[in-house]
Amino acid sequence: GADLLILLSDIDGLYTSDPRVDEKAEFIEMVDKVDDKITSFAKDSSSSVGTGGMITKLLAAKICLDAGCKMIIALGKGMNPIKRILEDNRCTIFVSDKNPIKAFKSWLSGSIKPLGTLVIDDNALKALHKGKSLLAVGVKKITGKFVQGDLVEVKDLKGVVVAKGLVYYSHIEAKRIIGKPSNEIESILGYKGEDELIHRDHMVVM
Repeated sequence: GADLLILLSDIDGLYTSDPRVDEKAEFIEMVDKVDDKITSFAKDSSSSVGTGGMITKLLAAKICLDAGCKMIIALGKGMNPIKRILEDNRCTIFVSDKNPIKAFKSWLSGSIKPLGTLVIDDNALKALHKGKSLLAVGVKKITGKFVQGDLVEVKDLKGVVVAKGLVYYSHIEAKRIIGKPSNEIESILGYKGEDELIHRDHMVVM
């Protein structure tokens, strides 16, 4: 969910080549895409304080941009390096044109393995297609073992996967509250939890 990653290094940003060995190396202030041209600038570069050099930083940048997150490479030497970035703007900033929410949901839909399944009724299915969150009252059955924050898939009564999302409750807690309205969750579990099993912002409907 981060919107900015700052990498503090022994170099103040990305150059067209290693400035420590090439006097003609040009500083790059902004990058909006990590392509072959950009990665070629990092070939044979190294760092005295890290093992990955600039190539590893660019791999991190690509992950960030794909997720709709900005990234900065800046000098980490000396006192107050973050303050220095704000004062003199000396850094390379990687800017993404992707929407963070859409990128996050794209990641949910295919990048990680679901650890459980929630089977929902027709009313819950209709609610999901209207952009609503998944409530416990609409869940008929739970399979698998998961904890809060794990990815689960959501199936309709025919067994078709209709959504995937990050669940708010463990499989043990979820089994106790399925079929129950949200206002009864506190009395069943003994604490005030979330009203939803899966919030719409943490779910992608297939």
